[in-house]
Amino acid sequence: MKGKLVNKQGKQTSAKGSNHFVADPASQKILKLILGIIVGVFGLLLYANTFGHEYALDDLAVIKSNKYTQQGLAGIPILLHTFYWQGFWTANAGLYRPLSMILFAIEWQFFPSAPHVYHIVNVILYAILGFQLFLFLTKLFPKVNLIFPFIVSLLFMAHPIHTEVVANIKSADELLSFIFFLLTVNSLWNYFSSNNKSKLYLAVGYFFIALFAKESVVTYLFIIPLIIYYFTTVPFAKNRTVFFYLLGATILFLIIHEVVLSSTGYSKITYTYLDNSLVGAQNIGDRIATAMLMMGTYIKLLVVPYPLSYDYSFNQVPITTFSDVKVLASCILYIAMAVYAFMNFKKKTLISFCIIFYLITMALVSNVVVLIGSTMAERFLFVPSLSFCLLIGLLITKLTKTYSLKNNFNNLAGFITPNIKVLVPVAALLVIYSFTTIDRNKDWKNDFTLMTHDVKNAPNSGRTHYNHGTELMNVLAINETDPAKKKALFDTVIKEFEVALQLDPVSPQPFQNMAVAYYFQGNYAKSIEYAQKVLKNDSANAGMHLFLGKASYRVKDFNTAIDNLTYAIAHDNNSEEANSFLGGAYMLKGDFPHTIDCYKKVIEMSPKNATNYMNLGSAYGTSGDFRNAIESFKKALEITPNDAQIYYFIGITYQSLGDKENAKIYLDKAQAMQGKK
Repeated sequence: MKGKLVNKQGKQTSAKGSNHFVADPASQKILKLILGIIVGVFGLLLYANTFGHEYALDDLAVIKSNKYTQQGLAGIPILLHTFYWQGFWTANAGLYRPLSMILFAIEWQFFPSAPHVYHIVNVILYAILGFQLFLFLTKLFPKVNLIFPFIVSLLFMAHPIHTEVVANIKSADELLSFIFFLLTVNSLWNYFSSNNKSKLYLAVGYFFIALFAKESVVTYLFIIPLIIYYFTTVPFAKNRTVFFYLLGATILFLIIHEVVLSSTGYSKITYTYLDNSLVGAQNIGDRIATAMLMMGTYIKLLVVPYPLSYDYSFNQVPITTFSDVKVLASCILYIAMAVYAFMNFKKKTLISFCIIFYLITMALVSNVVVLIGSTMAERFLFVPSLSFCLLIGLLITKLTKTYSLKNNFNNLAGFITPNIKVLVPVAALLVIYSFTTIDRNKDWKNDFTLMTHDVKNAPNSGRTHYNHGTELMNVLAINETDPAKKKALFDTVIKEFEVALQLDPVSPQPFQNMAVAYYFQGNYAKSIEYAQKVLKNDSANAGMHLFLGKASYRVKDFNTAIDNLTYAIAHDNNSEEANSFLGGAYMLKGDFPHTIDCYKKVIEMSPKNATNYMNLGSAYGTSGDFRNAIESFKKALEITPNDAQIYYFIGITYQSLGDKENAKIYLDKAQAMQGKK
């Protein structure tokens, strides 16, 4: 029969002279759950190749080297009253995000030093978020074709701009804050449908928890009334009531936030151009112009998420002015967006909603309203990207004329068949997104892979070159045993530091690592030169005093070596290595009492190292204290009983004592062992 839809699980009715079927509510509920699960599983599969990844970037500060996180469950009370990263350093950046830190502490309690577990948890959180997002969108668009929230959710999950959030463990704060935002809105919808105040209180509770995940949740205080206005018929008075409830939770959080930050004993740091390159702008006009250039770049990354980079710091986006064509284009675009949104606000068009949603969620991180601790970052687009996915979904469903298709779907097959023409173009876009996301995930395996790859994507950033050089040095160059390969690696390392200095001649970090690189390369004169440059501006830098002392020792400037090594040891570098070098410098100067004191300290630090006892024995022997020398050598022999050199030293020390019998025993043993070799 013409116009008749075949749906065995549907109920035939008549409307306006045509036959159609009405979906069974129970079946459609199951279908929504299935589609939500598909979205979640899709997100999980996209990031499954991160399960074996290691720590990267700020994972060091929040997990790997955070003393409070590593206390496990016992560290949770401390995390609740300390600022973000306080367990790693004392730089109070004005951040308080205990929720993700508590998650990391719980994970550490049961899986210490297991980064793969943290990555699995992050991906599971992302899958949960995808499931919740789909169900949230079905509530926003109950009368729209179910395909619309489905493809929007899939596009959101696949968008490559999210790789930084999901593949970097630290960004669990983004995932948690968005999950609790979705829980908040879901509870509010339950409140509107039932008028049960307990649902409102639950929503406020979820919102309060979300604030403890990340401070940017305060922008949701305005997003939620916007959503209620656009997608419900809830009276203004009720919307206002919800706002004030959420405002109360926000005020309470901000009070706790300030009390915690002010009670730590550490003053808030002042951001420099190294944190946010906009700090270096000469005036507010140039600052805003550059911020608008970045806002244009954000739009570009949403449309074409390539190339991606973990870093956009100085001087990847140079300070510019309003005479820049790109700045003007960005300003025109954003003005047009704002005008359109304003003109269509009362009409409640989806496009106007998407624009306002994007502008509000970008407001705090845009650097237009207020300077933050970062220049720009892909993670800032995590939530705002939802508006872009909504627009893409709207465009595709409108072009395929499926946006308003009735939701008469009872099962998956019945859902796919009438929507096949929209699923085909979406599938093509998802393939591109998915390939890019999966490929990008590989770069986030660890610091080395990330920094080696992204130095090409952000070639004007001094930090990317510095970080690349540092990783090459620490991971490959220092550990290379082949002399030719070692030299080639250090040449590359030094070149990267030189590029970093060309891009940013003021930053002290490349100077420091130049001193280190030249030292390990064996160019001690250059190492001394760069160490002195650092100390000229930072005389309290104990690490540079250590390297200056070591390099001075190598060129036989023992007085300089002693001065700098002594300073390093007295200022947080009281290491086995520093005391060994200091002992060697004293010994070559003929100051044996100080030499012996240094080597005794070294032995206290590492009592099972035979070399340390050998050095102490040599110091005693050279000073004429042969009996203590023999005692030290014999302790070394207890640790490495098959070392011919130790037997030899004991033998010649007995000779110095005039004990020819014992001297012969040990020297013969040394000769026999050498013969076997």
